[in-house]
Amino acid sequence: MATRLFIDGQWTTAGGGSLPTYDPATGQVIEDVGTASAADVDAAVGAARKALNDPAWAGLLPVQRAALLFKLASLVDAHHEELAALETRDQGQPIGISRQVSVTGAAEHLRYFAGWVTKIQGTTNPVSYPDTLHYTRREPVGVNALITPWN
Repeated sequence: MATRLFIDGQWTTAGGGSLPTYDPATGQVIEDVGTASAADVDAAVGAARKALNDPAWAGLLPVQRAALLFKLASLVDAHHEELAALETRDQGQPIGISRQVSVTGAAEHLRYFAGWVTKIQGTTNPVSYPDTLHYTRREPVGVNALITPWN
């Protein structure tokens, strides 16, 4: 399963093959993980865009989206020890850091951003031209495919 990718609600074979991931403490291979091909990334972005525009998500009120983020934070809390052990094995960091920083921090970040969902309000900066229509429009960037740093 680890060499497969989860795209559009389905496990699919990784088009880019696989790479081993190592336990930094022992040098032993933990598992081979799937690597996405360009076609896999395109499929994932397409699936994400479809999901973003689906009424099941797009139709949610901000408070409902916040509730989902709060629920995810609670799930992180419920699986705290398991996630900490996985993080330690994957990164080689001390278990105390995984428990108190990595996993606890993940749940705290989810709660922080869930709280903002109902706090964002519109503001418009003044301009020096009288009798001119001006406004600030904030909207999501949308779907992105990114490689993010993990350390």
